[in-house]
Amino acid sequence: MFPYLEIGSLRIYMTGIGILLFLITFLFIAKKYAHKYKLPFDHFLKKFPLYLVITYITSTYVWYLVEEFVVFPLDREYILLYLSPYDYAFHYIGILLDFLISGIWFLRSIPTSHEKKRWVDVFCHAITTALIPLGIFLLLGDNFIGQTTNGSFFVSAIKEDSQVAAFDKVFPVGLLVSLWGVLGHIVLNFWEHRRRQGFGFL
Repeated sequence: MFPYLEIGSLRIYMTGIGILLFLITFLFIAKKYAHKYKLPFDHFLKKFPLYLVITYITSTYVWYLVEEFVVFPLDREYILLYLSPYDYAFHYIGILLDFLISGIWFLRSIPTSHEKKRWVDVFCHAITTALIPLGIFLLLGDNFIGQTTNGSFFVSAIKEDSQVAAFDKVFPVGLLVSLWGVLGHIVLNFWEHRRRQGFGFL
């Protein structure tokens, strides 16, 4: 829709900004809630770069597996593509699986069930909040384009060289991602409020 900004000769892509803001927001909110629950945020922060690298490589692998049926990337060109952020070849299934695996892996290092439940709260708050800016920039970018639609809920290209310009109207998938984040955050806060009132079960 509006896939990039140009500052002089520098072109900054919206998808890249969205991913960066997702990570910054995730860490900021995770730190905030970890302090609120008196949890050692540094314990998670030390492991975070490893989780990030694993998620990056695995989600890229799943993309080429699903989209191009590459099971064993023995070709030098593919190996370089796996390590390069070119065209943001990340598959959402790989990202979701890695989030789940990394979360379980981290929780196994937590000694008590009470702390584990608190960390689950932290991650849920951080992810739902971080989805809000991510969805906005995915909506602007060209890497996650929705299906064409004839309905009244759509977006069109703002820049002429946007890939969305090839279609008249497309479903705003990015906006849904942000709305899921907002809804998730509201539900979590309501759940937390009910739990403080004695109605929760975690």
